[in-house]
Amino acid sequence: LAYVATSVILGVFSTALFITGFKNPGIFKREREQREGYTWHEQTKSFRPRGVVFCSESQVLVKNIDHFCPWSGTVIADGNLMPFSIFTTMVCVALMYIPVLFIVLVVSNTKR
Repeated sequence: LAYVATSVILGVFSTALFITGFKNPGIFKREREQREGYTWHEQTKSFRPRGVVFCSESQVLVKNIDHFCPWSGTVIADGNLMPFSIFTTMVCVALMYIPVLFIVLVVSNTKR
């Protein structure tokens, strides 16, 4: 049972981190033409609408940015927020599961 639970936690954890790192977070393509409600952003030489923010870490414009994650090496925004949430949840699950697994293994080995 411990091997199955460990495999599931590790599998979901790894998959969520992989998807977070490789899914488009919502990068806004450069817009050269002025549109209503758009403002000019000098660093990217692009017009951008409200809600699109420049990420100084990745040097791109992103829609509804949350933050830059050094673990995944990417911006966390609308496009990859769900797999990032799953990833962080699995980190918490693992942090609770590992001590419990350790205690169970120590107790079961002392009974032998």
